Order: sequence, then C-alpha cells, then structure tokens
Amino acid sequence: MTTLIKKSKAPVRSRGSASLAPTRRLRMVRIVVNPVSGRGKHLGKVRRLANKLTRMGYFPDVFETSRAGDALEYVRENAWQAGVFVVAGGDGTLNEVVNGNIDTRVPIAVLPAGTGNILAKEFGLPWDVRRICRSIQEKRVRHLDAIEVGSGRYSLLLTSAGFDSSIAYAFHQKRRGTMRMRQYVVPLFREIFAYRYRPLRVTIDGNELPYDAAHVIVGNVRSYGGPFEFASHAVPDDGLLDVLVFRGHRWWQHVRYLWAGLLHECEKLPDCDYLQAREVSVEGAEDLPYQIDGDPAGFLPLRARIVPRSVPLVVAR
Repeated sequence: MTTLIKKSKAPVRSRGSASLAPTRRLRMVRIVVNPVSGRGKHLGKVRRLANKLTRMGYFPDVFETSRAGDALEYVRENAWQAGVFVVAGGDGTLNEVVNGNIDTRVPIAVLPAGTGNILAKEFGLPWDVRRICRSIQEKRVRHLDAIEVGSGRYSLLLTSAGFDSSIAYAFHQKRRGTMRMRQYVVPLFREIFAYRYRPLRVTIDGNELPYDAAHVIVGNVRSYGGPFEFASHAVPDDGLLDVLVFRGHRWWQHVRYLWAGLLHECEKLPDCDYLQAREVSVEGAEDLPYQIDGDPAGFLPLRARIVPRSVPLVVAR
C-alpha cells in the first residue's frame, strides 16, 4: 500500500536495518515534499504521482518536511535504499536533497512547486504527473556539475556576495512561510537605496583581480530566478563556473545591472567582467553575508569550486 504523506517526525530506516532487495531498491521512489512550497497547491499532484507510480510497479514513499534540514536528513538516511528521489518543492528543498545525495548520487527528479523553480525552467522539466512518471521510467539522466561552497555544502544553481546577498539576508530575517515573486519587489528597491558599499577582493583560479568588486555572482545555470538571467553563457555540465564581477556600487548602477539581467545582456556592461573558472574566492568584511540558491548561507569569506558531473538529474529530453 502506498504511503501518501508521511510526517517528517516519522522514523527513517538507519543503515543498520535490513537492506532492500536490489530489484525493489531500484524501483523505490522516495518523494520529498515541502508542503509550504507554492502554498501547498502541489499536494494533489504528489498524491496522483504516488498513485500512478504504484500502478506502474514502483514503490513510492512520500516524506513531508516540517522544518529546514528535514529533507537533508531524510535523504542521507535513505539514499542507500532508493532508486530515484523526487523533489516536490522549490529550489531550497532541491538544495537539501542534492546535499544529502552528493555521495550516493541517486538520480533526482523534480516536481516543481516553489517560487523560483530555476532548474525546472533551465531544463524544461515536466510539470505534469504523466510526463514526470514517463521520465522516471525512461531513466533519462543528465549529470550536472555542482558548486561546492566552503567545505562540504553544494549547490546546483549559484552563490553570490554583495548587493543581492544582503537583500537575501534582510528578506529572510522577516520571511514568514512561502512567498510570491512579487513580494520580493519592495525589499529589492528598498535595498537599492539603502545598500552600503563594501569592497570585495576576488581571486579566480589563484589569480587575484587587480581591482575591488562591488558584487559577485558565481553561477552554474543561466537563470537567476524570476525573469532575471545573469550568467547567460552558463552550461551546467561543462566543468566550469560562470563568474560575473560587478564594479559599480551606486544605486543607479544597481538599477542598470537589474535591467541588464532582464535583457540577458550583463556581459555587455562596461563595468562588469564575465569570467569562467574552476575555483573562486571572495573576501571582504566579515559581517557581509553570502547566499546559496537564494538563501543566506554564511558570511565572508566565500570560496567556491566546481565538482564536475556529480549530480544525476532525471530529464525529459
């Protein structure tokens, strides 16, 4: 019988428990659900997905998170007995699943349900249950690079320091539950005028840039979120980080950067350098935050390196 929704406090099988038979393990689909993503509108899809997978001969197990870190813990405990993980949530939930799965590398499918859904947009991942099931059945996997930030934290999307990371930090201090994209507009424009410039020192593959930066984005995909695209030439499995170094720090330059992001033309700006690298470090004031995939993740220094083809993503084409 299919488990439809399992609360995050339910016990998970430890490595000391009896192992699943290999055939059953490969057909075990572990669905990680963030119930507040997209205001819960995806929960009906999760039930239909579980039911359809059961009819197809799979063994779905649905796990519902209740706090940050639940998905990470669940995946670490159960990756050794899973054939596929399905992420039913946003980019933050996906980030936790990637981090929990980085050593075991079980294929990951996505049922988009968040505010940004950057990876789903980047790869045209299916949004309907029938196509997601078909993708799982056909086992079409693309191995993506990951960004290791600091020591042992991973991202598929991006990390950054400067103007936008300060916005992310301020926004998440006041955030309550899931948010709509339009709710980012007021904090964004408030920060444009309030942000206090502090210089950043950037080192690319061991070579320090000869100037200070105001803002740095280290990306693995083109999309930043919403309508913005900064790393327009990023390829998520080319073994390289795409790095944008912005030098301007006045309010009207921030506006221009945002406009260029809307037009996908940041590399044309005279005060922006578009670089590629395998390792990047950003140093500056120790109270300046950096962000990973839109969430505050720590304070400078920021160090990022590429981990090639380390995340197997189930794709539709």
